[in-house]
Amino acid sequence: MPGGGAQFHRQYPIVLANSVTEFSGTQGSGGWLYGQYFAFDAGNFSQLPVYNNNLSQWQDNQAFNTPFLDAYGGHPGVDDFKWAVRRWVSPYSGTVDISLLFYDRDGNCGDGAHVRVLLNGSQIWEYLNIPNSLVTQSLSQAITAGDVLDFVIDPKFDAGCDNTQFTALITVPNGLYHF
Repeated sequence: MPGGGAQFHRQYPIVLANSVTEFSGTQGSGGWLYGQYFAFDAGNFSQLPVYNNNLSQWQDNQAFNTPFLDAYGGHPGVDDFKWAVRRWVSPYSGTVDISLLFYDRDGNCGDGAHVRVLLNGSQIWEYLNIPNSLVTQSLSQAITAGDVLDFVIDPKFDAGCDNTQFTALITVPNGLYHF
């Protein structure tokens, strides 16, 4: 390359975030935070308690130890109806593709939760009354470094059975990424 400097590039898609493989007992690892807040109150996000002895969930002090999150989804608050929130803070500016997979893990128990995606506290996508069969959805979104994407499990009236598979994959669409 002229000038003696090496330039590297890679063909897309490049994975920026994966809610399954990057799930961690450490808040902030990979840009992910795990928390809770009441409906559409992203400004009052509070982190869930410390990961409990390597159990596959975060635990609070209400029925069924909710809300909780695991690598594949989670459960909203049963007693207080708080949303279970997987939050990702973007290190990237540009358009991203967001792939979502979800279903009601409890099958015919209860009424199925809602799942939502919020950008900087404003809803950009929702799916109401999720079924107990796998649903895949995708969307494209322009983001800026520092933007906050919340992937939310929103309880319905019967939150006792709203155990939800909800995973997200965030990629950069086709093109070249220089680093």
